[in-house]
Amino acid sequence: MVIDDTPPPPSLEEKKNKLLSDLRFAENIAMEKILPARKIRLAHIKYNDAMSLDESVRTDEHQKDIELITTVQGFRNQYALIAAQAEADIDDLTEQTVDSWQLPEFKS
Repeated sequence: MVIDDTPPPPSLEEKKNKLLSDLRFAENIAMEKILPARKIRLAHIKYNDAMSLDESVRTDEHQKDIELITTVQGFRNQYALIAAQAEADIDDLTEQTVDSWQLPEFKS
C-alpha cells in the first residue's frame, strides 16, 4: 500500500497571505533603497535636533538633516499608498485571479 503524503495545495487564503508577505517584503526593500533601516534612527535624531532650533541658527548640515527626513517621509507616504491599494487588491482576488496577481512597482 502506497500512502500519498503530498501536502494539499495552498488554499486561497494561504495564497493571499503569501502575496501579502511578498508585498511587505518588496515595500521594505524599496524603503531600504531610500534610507537603510540602520540609519533611520540617527536621521530622526538629527532631524529632531535641527527642527528644535530657530531657523536663524540652523546650519547647512541642519537643513540637510531636515531635507533627508522630508524626502524619506514623501517616499514612505507614496509607498504606503501603493501598498495599501495592493493589499485591497489582494483581498479581492479569487481562485481564478490569485495566481496571476503581480507585485506593484515601488519607484524612487
